[in-house]
Amino acid sequence: MPYNNLYKILFYLCLSSVLFLSVVPHPNSEVVSSTSDIKEQFDLLGELAYVGEKSIGEFSDKYRHLIAFWSLAFLFDFAYKVSIFLKITILSFYGGMIEFVQYLLPYRDFDMYDLLFNILFLFLYYFSLGIFIKSFISKRIADT
Repeated sequence: MPYNNLYKILFYLCLSSVLFLSVVPHPNSEVVSSTSDIKEQFDLLGELAYVGEKSIGEFSDKYRHLIAFWSLAFLFDFAYKVSIFLKITILSFYGGMIEFVQYLLPYRDFDMYDLLFNILFLFLYYFSLGIFIKSFISKRIADT
């Protein structure tokens, strides 16, 4: 596939972006508000990382996990031809690593629900992909 390298590059960019956004301090955290230089630098970035939090409420970060892990699964799917089990295992480990890093940071928190939702979203991606492929193949066979 000629786009294989493009998907690999996009996959690693997405991995890096997810990790970076996972360690950015919350715009209202003490770390950001106590230092005016940091506050100015993180205002826009923090707003981007926490978009929708005010309107959706306390579970607003779950849609960010959905977007992040759905994107990672999609790009991983096209970048590497390995088993679905291995993809889910690697991306689940990555999600666990992020939660561990957040546990170590004084301005972030470990959340078991985040880890569980990451894994759930990976399974949903591969389940929906399986349904899509099955229906697509069935339609193609019926058309012939």
